Amino acid sequence: MENMVVMQLVDEVRDLPLTVSNVLAQVITECDNADASVSSLARIMAGDQALAAMVLKLANSAYYGYARKIESLPDAVVLLGFASVKNLAITASITRLLTNNRDQYADVRAALFDHSLCTAVTARILGRSKRVSGEKAFVAGLLHDLGLIVLVCYRKDLFGKLQAASDGAGADFHEVELDVLGFGHAELGALVAAEWKFPAALCEALRFHHEPGAALVDPMLTSTIHVADWAAKRVGVGLVPPAVPEWPAAASKDLFDLSDASVTRLESEIRAEFLDGESLRGVGRAA
Repeated sequence: MENMVVMQLVDEVRDLPLTVSNVLAQVITECDNADASVSSLARIMAGDQALAAMVLKLANSAYYGYARKIESLPDAVVLLGFASVKNLAITASITRLLTNNRDQYADVRAALFDHSLCTAVTARILGRSKRVSGEKAFVAGLLHDLGLIVLVCYRKDLFGKLQAASDGAGADFHEVELDVLGFGHAELGALVAAEWKFPAALCEALRFHHEPGAALVDPMLTSTIHVADWAAKRVGVGLVPPAVPEWPAAASKDLFDLSDASVTRLESEIRAEFLDGESLRGVGRAA
């Protein structure tokens, strides 16, 4: 039985998807539809002009490095492919959500976006060695802290209480969440993602990214996000807790053959790819 407090919060944000429209969920569904066409996907995206503009802006950023300027949504779909367009749509939506206003939590949201993007890049790197779709890993990594994003954007009162309790507490963050909120951000993120009709494997990765052994739908994806989150924190990008565990969960550590030497190589690769993605962060902050 779900916690009544978290279910009430899910009800409150049920009609406030990342794009403040239902277009993002439709884009994700269409990108995963084997019968989808370039025109059908472009038509759906055109239903949210702000999202469409951000996707085109990201597609033309230095991160993708296309010599030819992408001037229309059909061009973006043809040149980038459905999976990359889905990535861009979600990245644009997260960007809009975390940069929509300047208040006392603006810096927190910026740090949360940096950590989310770094985790996404790391998940894509890790996925290469395990035949996990790079696009699926990227999206799951970008959204893994959706629960925190919902709190800091839509329920700032609750986030403020959580932040005050966790500052200098020295306790496990999940324990602080349970004490203050009665639920964890992973649970909240998964429930909101399910309400927004995101795929089951993605919802599971959000719910269990701190306890990957509980995953059943796509354990490999969940373990990938678990390790990516841990590695991004080790690199020190964005919103990072005071203490990062020496290693991720044992089964996930073994799955990716993590050792001192391999982690050093992974961190170097993360820094290289994340710095290459600086233009994505810049586009987001200029939005």
